[in-house]
Amino acid sequence: MSFHVGQQVVCVSNQFSPFPYWRAAVQTFPTLGSIYTIREICEGEGIQRGLIGFYLCEIVNPQVLFWE
Repeated sequence: MSFHVGQQVVCVSNQFSPFPYWRAAVQTFPTLGSIYTIREICEGEGIQRGLIGFYLCEIVNPQVLFWE
């Protein structure tokens, strides 16, 4: 399935990353069943290569830099 910026998506799972450093950085999580608009699409790097992430227009968390 392909996604694009501006596309509306529905949160279909509330099972997010279990990594403590990631969970501590996120202040607001998507809500199950809510509709969001993709504002940016990113791909993980390093050990998270291959993971795709969405930045959502309706949720803006502070920027955090992760180091391997």
